Amino acid sequence: MHEVIEELKQALPPIFLGAHVDELTGGAIHWPTVQNKRSKREIPDNCFVKSGPKVLVRRDLFLDWWATTLSEARAAPVVTPRRGRRRARAEAAVGVKECLSAPARSTVEHRAAAEPRQAAEPPNPLGAAPHRR
Repeated sequence: MHEVIEELKQALPPIFLGAHVDELTGGAIHWPTVQNKRSKREIPDNCFVKSGPKVLVRRDLFLDWWATTLSEARAAPVVTPRRGRRRARAEAAVGVKECLSAPARSTVEHRAAAEPRQAAEPPNPLGAAPHRR
C-alpha cells in the first residue's frame, strides 16, 4: 500500500482542485464519492480548503486518510454461509414437516401449484375472444 501512496504523492500537486481528482488519479478516486464521505464526516476536514465556491484538496493529508481505506487486492475472501432462500421461503410458507414429508412433484405440478388461480371470465355475448391486457 505504501508504494501506491508514494506514487500518488509524486504524481499529484501539493494542493489541487477537488473536482479534478478523478482525472488526476486516473479514476481511482471519484470526486462525488469523496463529497459524500466528506458530508458524512468520514474524511477529516483538514484535508480540504475552500477558495470561494471551489474545494481544494491538501494532497498529503488526504492521501494519509485514503491510505486507511485501502486493502490488498488478493486478501483472503470472507465467506459467509448461504442461507438457501428457496428452502427458507418454502419452510416459511409451509411447516417444515409438511415440506419434507410431501410427495415429490414434477416441475409442471410444482409450477401449477405455485401459480395463483384465475377466476373464469363470463362468456362474451358477441362470441369474440376476450380482450386481455
